[in-house]
Order: sequence, then C-alpha cells, then structure tokens
Amino acid sequence: MSRPPRSCIVCGKSGSAGFVEVAERMKPRWRWRWVAWAAGGLALLLTGWVLFSQIQTAAVAGAKIEGRPLRAWLVDLNSGVPQVRESAREALNRIPPQPRAESLIRLVERSGVGLDAAYERHRTRLPRRLNSWLIRNFRSHEWVMARRTAAAELRRCTDELAPERVGRLLYDSDRVVAAHAGLALGAMGPRAVPVLREALGGDNLQVRELACNSLAALGKDAVAAMPELLAVLEENDPVLNRLAIMALSRMAPHPVPALGQWLAEGNVWRRRQALEVLDQMQPLPLEAAPWVRRAAQDEDPEARRMATRLLGRVRPFGAEDERLLRGALNDEDPGLRISAAIGIGFTGNRAVGLIPDLKQRLHDDHPQVRTNAQRSLTRLAGAGVAASPR
Repeated sequence: MSRPPRSCIVCGKSGSAGFVEVAERMKPRWRWRWVAWAAGGLALLLTGWVLFSQIQTAAVAGAKIEGRPLRAWLVDLNSGVPQVRESAREALNRIPPQPRAESLIRLVERSGVGLDAAYERHRTRLPRRLNSWLIRNFRSHEWVMARRTAAAELRRCTDELAPERVGRLLYDSDRVVAAHAGLALGAMGPRAVPVLREALGGDNLQVRELACNSLAALGKDAVAAMPELLAVLEENDPVLNRLAIMALSRMAPHPVPALGQWLAEGNVWRRRQALEVLDQMQPLPLEAAPWVRRAAQDEDPEARRMATRLLGRVRPFGAEDERLLRGALNDEDPGLRISAAIGIGFTGNRAVGLIPDLKQRLHDDHPQVRTNAQRSLTRLAGAGVAASPR
C-alpha cells in the first residue's frame, strides 16, 4: 500500500508542488540576506586590516621622547621655525646612539615597506571612497615627511647600523628615502662595500645609480668594487657611465693599471672612457703619465684631443710633453689646437717655451682656438709666468 503524499504546512498543497512554491517565495529574501552577510563580512575584514595597520604603525613609531612620539619630533625637524627645529634636534640627541638608530631604522623599514606593500596590494580592490581615505590617513604628508627625515637621520648614526639593513632601503618605493639610504651607506666606510657591490650587480637601475653614488662617496675605501664599476662602463649606459667614471676617478691611483690596459687595446670606446676617468682625477697620478703620452699619439682623433688636454697636467712635465703640445698646437685639426691651448694653461712655469707658440694662436682662423689661447695666457699670467696676452 502506497503512502499518501506529504502536504506543505504553508500553502496546504500536497506533493512536491507545495515545496517548490514555498522555495520560489523565499528566494528573493534569502538572496538579499546573503548579500548583506557578505557585505558585513567584507566590512569587518577591512576594519580589522585598518586597525591592525594602525596598531603596527603606532608600535613602530611608539618610541617616545619626553612624552611625544618619535614621529612628532621628526616632523618638527622640518619646521620653518628655528626654535622648533633646535628643540627637536636637542631632544633627539638626548637619546643614546644605539636606541636612536634602532628606532629610526625600524620606523623607516616597517612603516614604509609594510604599509606601502599592503596598500599597493589592496589598492585596486578597495572602493573609491575607502581608497581615498586610506591615502589620506596612511600615506599622509606627515608620515612621508617623518619617514624621509628618519632616513636622513641615519647618516648621524652609521656606526650603530648594519649595512645590510640600510642596503635594503635602497629598494624603497620612495626615491627620497632610497637616496638617503645611499648617503648613509656612503658614510659607513669599507664595511658597506659588499652591500654596494651586490646592489651594483642587480637589475634595478635606480638602485645601481645610488650604489655608484655611494661608491663615489667612499673614494679609495671602495677599491674592492673596481671590477663592478668597470663592468658598468662596459654596458655603455649614459647615466651609469657618468656615475661610474666619477667613482673610479675618486679611487686614484688604484684604477690606473686597469685603465692603462684599456688604453693599450684596440677598442676605441674603451680608450675614450679610460681617458675620461683620467681627466676627472685630481690631481693626475704620476703612474698615468706614460699612458697619456701614448694616447696623445692615438689614431683616433677624439682620443688624441682628450689626451692632449691631459698633457698639461702630467707630472713630471718633460721635453717629450712639450714637443707633443707644440705639435698639437700647430696641427691642421682645429679641435686638436683647441685641446693643446687648453692643456698649456695647466702647465704653469714648466712650459715657458710654449708661450710664443700660444701667442701666435691669438690670430688663429678658428674662434675657439683664439678664445682658449687667450684664457690660457691669462691663467699663466695669474700663476706668475711672464705670459701676459698681447
């Protein structure tokens, strides 16, 4: 015997028809209820994330000086009122070096990397109004200035900081913070060279520029980074070339043997770059004299002009240098005559025999030759040489 069909307690209909009718009636109500639950859950998650960020940021900048947060004192350092700046500086100086360095770098590291990374990760998923509110509260001008000032203060406590921690700031999204980190590394001495060599060998152009600047600030302390700087010159990047040349020139005389090998090669571009490095060395090292004399007879016209300008700075200045300058001063190439006129101006009283030839160039057909001859004669006269231009 079959069972009687069950009836619905809502509509009274028997069988599955009653249950289908009830489900159709309740569908809109349950749909909106699920939407409301989802919206509430999303709002709760966002609120928790914002509160967590606030707690994390407050913990980072929670170091207090005389009852005020560290962030407030850092902002006061940029005040337009001298008394406020002096008060903030005195307050920061009262902190022992090690706790001060730790507080500063923690503020830069966590408030920058943590919040910026979280913001960039969620930026495209947030509603427009909430997005603008986060910008206003967590990427505010006050926070940016506090981070930048903290990064600038790192240069005052380089002895208490590890180069590896400061080196990570080179990759910061704020270029000002990254630049201050590079300056701090440049003040750390030889112990920052391994970090800078690693940064110079990477692919980030901004980081490599900052590393070159830091190596230039280190000068002779960064001799270990010469292979990386020479490799940068091989890449022929217009921006990095200029910075690498500056860094190598400040390591004089250590790069001279490597540059001499470049001058002895058949690669014209290498020879020109080597001469550019030598040109920026102040003073020109004694070891560079043979290479400059050789380059003054180079087959490449541009290399010959660059070397001729350097002949006036060669020490000791000999008869061969005077002969090369005289030959260049009477050459058919106006560019070579200009370079010779410039070079003679740096000889001082070591090339008095070249003064008559230089005076003849005052009537040269090329205006730049006449102008540079006049300037060199004036320079020699100021150095006490009887070479007043007539």
